[in-house]
Amino acid sequence: MADPHHPHRPSIAFEYPNAPRPETLDIQASARACVRCPADRGKQLLDPYVVFEKCQDATMSLAGPVRLHCMNAMTFTDVLTVAVPVTDQDAAKALYERLGFEARLDTELQPGFRWIELTLPAGGTTISLVAAGDELPAGVDTGIRLATGDARAAHEAVRGLGLNAGELLDWETAPLMFSFVDPDGNRFYVTEAPDR
Repeated sequence: MADPHHPHRPSIAFEYPNAPRPETLDIQASARACVRCPADRGKQLLDPYVVFEKCQDATMSLAGPVRLHCMNAMTFTDVLTVAVPVTDQDAAKALYERLGFEARLDTELQPGFRWIELTLPAGGTTISLVAAGDELPAGVDTGIRLATGDARAAHEAVRGLGLNAGELLDWETAPLMFSFVDPDGNRFYVTEAPDR
């Protein structure tokens, strides 16, 4: 009997006739069982065969129709970069450098595909300036929230660069914030966060 998800392997039931069926495994109990197996950490937890092969002696309780997908144990560790489409990569790079970004990478990944990765001095998630096109048009709401220690000064600085900056919002229940758009119409948000 073949496993429909892994045709090259026999089914779990065939390989381990006495093993609980995946759809009846208690997810929490299975996770506890796998924690006992150091070799199962990381990507190996994504494969239900690893769970059975290396944790088959561990006690797993049944919990009715709860389907076990070991891939649910996968977690992401970071947001590396957010791509921002621009019509002129050189002009956009110069503008963002004036806003405090630093170029970490500027290279042609393949012919005609230039990748410019910019970071802020504090590090963290980067933005990548990619060439806009029919399938990736500029003028998007990036959803990117930038932090600043002084929103009023940042608001004036953005306007001083000729960018369209929205109203500086001063609410009692939230930190100072505003949004602005770059020359391609890409919108960014700025929030005052003195402690960052």
